[in-house]
Amino acid sequence: MSDQMEFLERILKEIEELTPEELEARLEKIHPQLPNKGVSSDAPQKNKSTSTN
Repeated sequence: MSDQMEFLERILKEIEELTPEELEARLEKIHPQLPNKGVSSDAPQKNKSTSTN
């Protein structure tokens, strides 16, 4: 596997582990001009702490 693919897979794995709030905060750090209204409400809720099994 190429270094680039390994890098992308690592980034994707990190993103998948973030909550919508953490992801939004990181995106704002990278690009503060992004509109942030409604971002977390549109994101799929994947919180491990609030599982409904």
